[in-house]
Amino acid sequence: MQETEEVIFNTIKDNGGNRLTHCSMEDHPDIALAIMGEDLPPNYVGPPDLLGKFNVEIPSETGEIGITIWFSTQEDNDKMSMIIQKFVEWRFPTLVITKDTTMGVYEPGKLTVKVD
Repeated sequence: MQETEEVIFNTIKDNGGNRLTHCSMEDHPDIALAIMGEDLPPNYVGPPDLLGKFNVEIPSETGEIGITIWFSTQEDNDKMSMIIQKFVEWRFPTLVITKDTTMGVYEPGKLTVKVD
């Protein structure tokens, strides 16, 4: 991956009103490498072509926002980590990570970010 590549975020609402953000690279904007869903119902069916999945809880002014992340298992781990990090920075610009911020797996399959 070249350092000049930019991540493109395209947010839509699906037929159920769920917020989904397609993440792609500027050189291939039509190929979603990750899709982020916000506060999705437990029975939500994700994209069949993105085989990696995990959940994250992000603190916000109104409580916690549950993010479900589906990602390509065909891409380099560093590239996928960069895309996920850029999404969090883009979507939550006021989230401040300090020495008092903790992250942990408090229930299976879910990473929780806590600002103490």
